[in-house]
Amino acid sequence: MAIDYVVWVARLVLAVVFGLSAWGKLADGPGTRKAVGEFGVPLAWIPAVAWALPAVEAVVAVALLPPWTAAGAALVAILLLGMFTGVAREFEVLRTAGARAGDRAAVSRARDARRRPRR
Repeated sequence: MAIDYVVWVARLVLAVVFGLSAWGKLADGPGTRKAVGEFGVPLAWIPAVAWALPAVEAVVAVALLPPWTAAGAALVAILLLGMFTGVAREFEVLRTAGARAGDRAAVSRARDARRRPRR
């Protein structure tokens, strides 16, 4: 019985996180488009990604609440969080290399520098 409450609270917390994330992106459309562009999304895709990302986050937030959609929503949430982690990691590699998003040569140099053992 207690585990049911723990699961419900976890779903509720995750729904709030995704809901607030979607709300913030929808409330600041120009800022969202700018951030999406800075992560290296191709120029033609920026408006679609800036609209679709908060929409998916909002759907996940709502779908986490009913028990019959929670498993699918949790899977999408895990995929989104994994994608965000990968993008953030790539962005950190670029930042430490002093490069900008989309500069593949700089990304390769930064990754090679990370892999080389220090002397």
